[in-house]
Amino acid sequence: MKFSERMDLVKTNRLCFNCLSQYHNLPNCNSKSSCLVCKKSNHHTLLHKYPDPLCFERLEDTATTQVQFADNRQPSQDSPVQEHINSNVSFFINGNAKSVLINTARVYVTDSRGQKRPLRAILDSARENNFITTDASRALRD
Repeated sequence: MKFSERMDLVKTNRLCFNCLSQYHNLPNCNSKSSCLVCKKSNHHTLLHKYPDPLCFERLEDTATTQVQFADNRQPSQDSPVQEHINSNVSFFINGNAKSVLINTARVYVTDSRGQKRPLRAILDSARENNFITTDASRALRD
């Protein structure tokens, strides 16, 4: 949802800009919470206005990799795994932003020799697919 749509929703429903409560407005808000981005207490984090991006770069990387279980077992009916995944991965980076646009986590994955290897995972709860880069796949196999 765009910033303007979020603002319209709050205004239309007469919600508090700070805590989004429907029972009071901003001047009567007793919440100690503040925006997690700018630390101001006059708006909720979801209502923070980010500057309009001036410079976006489109980065595309086509990756083909083979997905296997680390312990070399075969996929079962309960855990279907596609043998080959060919995906066109596109994402955008704001050249001027100093904030994180998508969540990541450092995870430890067991490789083919039983060693735990650190990898960076991108956390996107809206996706129904899982991807692994060719480099990460090679590192887990070798």
